[in-house]
Amino acid sequence: MLTGDGTKIVGFFVFCTIAIVLVDFLPFQKSITIWLRPLFVLAVSWFCLRAENQGLSDIGIRIGAKFFRDLLLGALLGMAIILAAAFAIVLFGGLAFERAAGAGLGALFFPLVPFLAVGIFEELLFRGYAFQRTVARLGRTFALLLFALLFVAAHLGNPGMEGPAMVWACINIGIASVLLGLAWIRTNSLALPIGIHVGWNWAQGGLLGFGVSGAKSAGFFEPVYLEAPQWMTGGDFGLEAALPTAVAALVVCALLAARWPGKKGTC
Repeated sequence: MLTGDGTKIVGFFVFCTIAIVLVDFLPFQKSITIWLRPLFVLAVSWFCLRAENQGLSDIGIRIGAKFFRDLLLGALLGMAIILAAAFAIVLFGGLAFERAAGAGLGALFFPLVPFLAVGIFEELLFRGYAFQRTVARLGRTFALLLFALLFVAAHLGNPGMEGPAMVWACINIGIASVLLGLAWIRTNSLALPIGIHVGWNWAQGGLLGFGVSGAKSAGFFEPVYLEAPQWMTGGDFGLEAALPTAVAALVVCALLAARWPGKKGTC
């Protein structure tokens, strides 16, 4: 594979890794560095595309009305997955929610900024240039499975990934990666996967107050854990380590795989 597209894919990740490491050494506040990462990955993507006489539109970045509609639709889908999972856990007596002390509208909207930066960064890295070249070279199924493994590996060092939470977190993150990959395959745009990613994270952290991939988040609500096993609620890791999240995400995967028209030649 390390010829042609294989070399390009490896080169993409090498340059992105160098750029990401450099960001950690820059003397800026986190609110700035969190945006430098997607900007650097965007720059690497542009450079790789220019070497092929292509532009960012060729990996699904076409800013316009449709892009923002898909972004909004994706956000609603991501939120729906998390809210459906949370509702199911409440229904089975595993959770309750109370409003966080002092939470106002700022608690809802302020987290959108970092969640948007993370969503853009991770989708450019895992569903952008390298993923799409892998689809073209080795097919959708191989690309979806390979990048699901890479996506899981990128989260292995997160807080709270231990015991049963680690098993369910890996399963759910892998499913989420397939879901996000299908979102690109079905639209030929990064808008839908970015939207799903942002809506998923915001509903978990900014709205419901769960940890997001193990990272603590202050939300508008606070989850109250009742008598339920960790595999049902996700524990400290958040809903990404809960069985109901896997079920909700698989339902959306099935819808994307079976019902949506895909890019010509890929479905």
